[in-house]
Amino acid sequence: MGRIKDDQEKRIQGLQREQDLSEYKAIVLQQYAFEVQAIIDILQVMQNSGIAWFDIQRMVKEEKKAGNPLANLIFKLQLDKSSVTLILDGATDEEESQYANFDPVVKVDVDLNITAQMNIRKYFEIKKKSHEKEQKTKSAAAVAIKDAEHQAIKDVTKHRQQQQKTGDRMRKIFWFEKFDWFISSENFLVIAGKNAQQNEALVKRYLNKGDLFMHTDMPGAAVTVIKNPSGGSQPVPPMTLNEAAVFEVCHSRAWDAKIVTDVYWVHADQVSKTPPTGLYIATGSFIIRGKRNFITPNKLELGFTLMFSLSPESVANHLGERRPRNQLEGEGELP
Repeated sequence: MGRIKDDQEKRIQGLQREQDLSEYKAIVLQQYAFEVQAIIDILQVMQNSGIAWFDIQRMVKEEKKAGNPLANLIFKLQLDKSSVTLILDGATDEEESQYANFDPVVKVDVDLNITAQMNIRKYFEIKKKSHEKEQKTKSAAAVAIKDAEHQAIKDVTKHRQQQQKTGDRMRKIFWFEKFDWFISSENFLVIAGKNAQQNEALVKRYLNKGDLFMHTDMPGAAVTVIKNPSGGSQPVPPMTLNEAAVFEVCHSRAWDAKIVTDVYWVHADQVSKTPPTGLYIATGSFIIRGKRNFITPNKLELGFTLMFSLSPESVANHLGERRPRNQLEGEGELP
């Protein structure tokens, strides 16, 4: 489906460029309307006089050598097609920014059977037809993409049905998987909202006693929550705090700006949706009361991890692999 979108986008971009180029040529011809009409008239007279094409070409070359300004505008004669290609200077201060992607000197094909104004109109008509074709292409692309999506859904449904028939089952989807999340090196679940609505839900529904709320003053930042399964009886260790701080700053505009900024964390009971009298708190925003604890992450870095679901008989073989670094050997595992 991605390839279909890319192909359609390339076709649309090609049509848009064709429209811009046709308009550009029409405008350039308009600037040279007097000279273009003079060239058309001269070449028509020469052809009507019975002068051979070869002689016309020779005469044009001689006029170029003599410095004839009209002859110097002629790049190529195609008298068998009643056409001449002119090379015209299209750069003007007024249009430089609008047509900056095109060469300042442009080659324009001119039909010798019609006037200069009709040639100008012809390029505007080319632009119009190309625009109509673009609209049809967009409509066709929407249909093609919709068909591809429909087919993809059918294929996924068919695959799931086949899995069910063979006894395979989809694993349970956990509640936190609708957010951005990761498991810290010390086995703490860290969650961040993807938008203001998710930030709101994350705090209202899932921020519990003992959990930590993390945020940064950088605009566009997500709300990050560190879930503490001990309920606060054991503190969240420094390594997890630092990893969550990196996660938080990477989910703000600091990522695009490529800068590292301070992150702060507070306890769950310091976060409130109750504003001072007369103030309004927008969705996804919160009031923080009390001391803020600041951390400066040492890097902007995110990665992907493959996670595996263990069978019940294998769990015992992996106990203690991700416990806090400050936990001494022989101590019990985190709840």
